[in-house]
Amino acid sequence: MLKKERHNFILSYLELNGTVMASALCVSLSASHDTIRRDLRELSEDGKLMKVHGGAVLIRSETQQLPSTVASIIAAKTAPLLCSDSFILTCGGEAVMEMYRFIPSYFNATLLTASIHTAARYCEHPTMEVVQLGDRIVKTSKIAAGGEATAKIRQIRADMCILDSTGIDPLRGLTESNWQIAQVKKAMAESSAITICLAASSTIGKIAAMQVCAPQNLAYLITELDPRDTILDAYRARGIIVL
Repeated sequence: MLKKERHNFILSYLELNGTVMASALCVSLSASHDTIRRDLRELSEDGKLMKVHGGAVLIRSETQQLPSTVASIIAAKTAPLLCSDSFILTCGGEAVMEMYRFIPSYFNATLLTASIHTAARYCEHPTMEVVQLGDRIVKTSKIAAGGEATAKIRQIRADMCILDSTGIDPLRGLTESNWQIAQVKKAMAESSAITICLAASSTIGKIAAMQVCAPQNLAYLITELDPRDTILDAYRARGIIVL
C-alpha cells in the first residue's frame, strides 16, 4: 500500500473512531511498526492528528489545532492507554472528564467512579458500563468518600486506576490534601493492577498532607509538558513512565 493510501486510511479511521492504536494499524495495513510510527509522525507534523504514546487521537477542533488546555492535552495522552473490556477506577477530575472526547464510541469497558460528575458524563457513552460508588458526598468535589465507598473499592480488582493530582513528588509520590478523598484514592490504587497519575505541571513537586500512592507503585505520570522536560527526570529515575 502506498504512503498516501495509508495516510488516508489512518485519517478516515480517526474520523470515525476518534483514536487508534499503532499496533492495530500494523495489523490493518499489514505494515511494520517503523512504517506506522513514521506515518503517525508525519501526519502529526502536518497538524492532522495528535501523536500520543502507543497511537494517535483525532484533532476535533474546528480549526484543526492541537488540544490547547492542560486538561485536554493530558486527556489526549491518556485515552490510548485504556483497554477494551477492562475495569477502570477513578475519582474523576477535569482531565478524566475531558478524556471522554477521545474515547471511541465502540469502546467497551466498565468505569467505576466515586465522582458524581464523572458518572453523569460517561453515562452518555453508548457502550461503556458506568458504576457510581456511593457514600457520603464531599460537597466541594462531588465525590463519594467514606468507609462504605472505601470498603466497596477494596472488593474490586481493577485493571487500572486513573487519579488526578493535588501534589506529586518523586520521593513522596501522589498526595492529597483531603483526608476522606485520600482514603478513596488510596483504596483505588491498592485495588488496581496499575496506577496512572494525571498531573498538571502546577502540581509537580508539590506535597499534600496525605500520601495516596508511593512513587514505586505509580506506572504512569501524564502531564501537559513535553515528556523530555528536565523537571520530569526525577520521576523517570523512579521507574515511572512519563508521557
